[in-house]
Amino acid sequence: MPKKTRVVELDIARAVAIMVVVFSHFCFFFPTAKPLTPFSDSITSFGVALFLFISGYVLYLNHPDFTQRNAFIIFLKKECLGFFLYTGWFLG
Repeated sequence: MPKKTRVVELDIARAVAIMVVVFSHFCFFFPTAKPLTPFSDSITSFGVALFLFISGYVLYLNHPDFTQRNAFIIFLKKECLGFFLYTGWFLG
């Protein structure tokens, strides 16, 4: 398996998107911080969309064999197993 390289620009963009989402959660739990900008909802929507887009693109970069149906099914089984094991441990 070839060594995976990181794209610094994508890491920076993802960090910005995460900070925007964290800021929006902060504004939700502390309503007095809400009037910081009249565009809070638009900025939040952009941050969430940016994070999802970047996550999907990085997933594509890390798994280029998704064009094959079998590889995609194996990936889904592995991810679902990990998710359910984690939530079972966390909730159980």
